[in-house]
Amino acid sequence: MGDEALDAELMKQLAALPAARTLAEGDVLNLYRTRSAALKQAAQATVTAMSQPPSDIQEKIDAVLSQLKPGDAMRGLQLFRSSKAACSGCHKLGYVGGEIGPDLTRIGSSRTRPALLEAILFPN
Repeated sequence: MGDEALDAELMKQLAALPAARTLAEGDVLNLYRTRSAALKQAAQATVTAMSQPPSDIQEKIDAVLSQLKPGDAMRGLQLFRSSKAACSGCHKLGYVGGEIGPDLTRIGSSRTRPALLEAILFPN
């Protein structure tokens, strides 16, 4: 068992680190699943804070989202495979594409439209 005050401070600092946004939410929550209610709550608050983009990025995402038309799967597939976007150089979709970036085969079922747009406009 760790020190309660030290872990609480860690949660505060973690939320402020830009690189922490790449941590899996489940991993952070899992680390504190057997700890006190206060630390579990702090971990949940940290995960929530880490999942929110910075305000300047959020404003840009909102602006682009307000101008986007509904999605078109066929156009998206063409764009994914195009040399201009070069998505398939790193990402896999089904059996097509690279192995560097995340597999995008089922990305629409696990990410919201704003989260997808953020990942496209501001990849990390």
